[in-house]
Amino acid sequence: MQQFLIFDDFYREPLDVRKFALSCSYDKSKHTPWPGLVSQTPWSGTREALEKIARLVSTESPDWQLIVDQHNFWGEGTCGQFRVMYDGQGLQPRPHAHFDGQWTGLIGLSLPHDVRGGTVFYRHRRTNTVSSQQLERGLYRDLIERDGGKDDAWEPIGKAETGFNRLVVFDSRQFHSFTSGFGHCLDNCRLMQIFDFTIPAH
Repeated sequence: MQQFLIFDDFYREPLDVRKFALSCSYDKSKHTPWPGLVSQTPWSGTREALEKIARLVSTESPDWQLIVDQHNFWGEGTCGQFRVMYDGQGLQPRPHAHFDGQWTGLIGLSLPHDVRGGTVFYRHRRTNTVSSQQLERGLYRDLIERDGGKDDAWEPIGKAETGFNRLVVFDSRQFHSFTSGFGHCLDNCRLMQIFDFTIPAH
């Protein structure tokens, strides 16, 4: 199974996107396990960037209405949102998968001399599974509650290295986790942009 796809030089003007990200206000996430902070400021280029990402994995358009509905329900979005994580945060990997989601795109916006780490993909040892789609919903929840924070329950099977203006796209139903944060301020910390989306079935 291919864990991820990589596309370098995604944005034509990545420093403009980074400049906007640096101007955003940030707070703890209301509904995700992200150990860092998430942006509270909508980005006007979200839909255009999402359409570009979706074309890399499908001939169909992403479900924009679902993204809007989820943002309204949770009070924050996971599409076009910026995320930061500092040194000392995210030291304990938390493998997880999106049960109802489908795709995740991650774009690195930390500058080249700062950026490091990435996204790691896992096999759950006891069940020999690599995706939430191999489990019923109840079994998946039990697995995450029991083994989510246990290093010895998981075998790393792949890693997508983060890069400046690099897009990493993967099936978010795979077990995955972040590597730890870095930097001590917004200018040199781990800065990412996330695009969670679904392609409607036809």
